[in-house]
Amino acid sequence: LRPTVKTLLADVRKKAELLRSDTDYKRGLTALEQGNEDLAIGAFKAAVNASASNQQAAFKAAQLLEKNGGDVKEISVFAQKAVDASPTTVEYRVLLGRMLDVGGMKALSKMHFEEALRLGPDHPDVKKHVKKRWPF
Repeated sequence: LRPTVKTLLADVRKKAELLRSDTDYKRGLTALEQGNEDLAIGAFKAAVNASASNQQAAFKAAQLLEKNGGDVKEISVFAQKAVDASPTTVEYRVLLGRMLDVGGMKALSKMHFEEALRLGPDHPDVKKHVKKRWPF
């Protein structure tokens, strides 16, 4: 009986985290539509904190932080969470690669750019950022 109760509790917690994350993400999108980027950033961060698997929220948080001159390390953390949750999304890799490059982590940056190039050689972000920075 105990493992069943523990399993049920874990499932309920997971569903609650996903629901909270989804609610925060939608709140962030609404704030963005209304032009309130600070509120949007807070909501996207909350969505990621509720569920690390919310790659869209992590990506949006990273994008907005970058747009608003945020800390490169913080932007990199959110970009990394987006990549961790969705390793095959080219835009996430390119953003993380750029942030690592800016942060002086050239070898790690190059690795993410190479992966982005492998995943989407014709993707516009890859063409824009990868080919000018890293002539493989």
